[in-house]
Amino acid sequence: RFFAASIYIFKKKLPYAIPSVKYINRDCSKSVVFLGGKFFVIQIFYMLIIGTNEILITRLIGNDYNVEYQIYYKIFYMIVIVFSLISVPLWSVVTKAKAENNYLWIKTGYKKYMFLGLLFCIGTFLLLFIIKPLIKIWLGADAPVDSNINTTVWFADWIVLTKRNNINIFAINLKKTR
Repeated sequence: RFFAASIYIFKKKLPYAIPSVKYINRDCSKSVVFLGGKFFVIQIFYMLIIGTNEILITRLIGNDYNVEYQIYYKIFYMIVIVFSLISVPLWSVVTKAKAENNYLWIKTGYKKYMFLGLLFCIGTFLLLFIIKPLIKIWLGADAPVDSNINTTVWFADWIVLTKRNNINIFAINLKKTR
């Protein structure tokens, strides 16, 4: 559909803007491909790290612990997903503010983002107190996993560090745009 829509738009609506190979800048193309390659390699390594968790758990401490890991992972990672969904629209707004040289708004927005991150961190640690009922509600009273405070604290720490990493990436990208 998108291919057909592109042909239609360029043929009928925007014939003056038809893409042409003669406008390709080889130097820019090389730098874009090189940067894209770096991101590709980073994503491959990230997938290897995340994708091997269950294998490492099985090899190091036993298959039974994979169930426990998956339960905690699904509950706690939901916080990261919600935080990321809230963060996504922020990028386009910051880009607009940057284009308008509205650094005061960016600075204020960053402070609000930091505060939001703090609220999510507090919420993550509040989850420590309700994890047991959550597991019982989700898996039933005869759930094969009883909440373990050590595991719960480790997952909460991991989520807080992940959110802090997201905020740091935001700050680093802001500094690079100035």
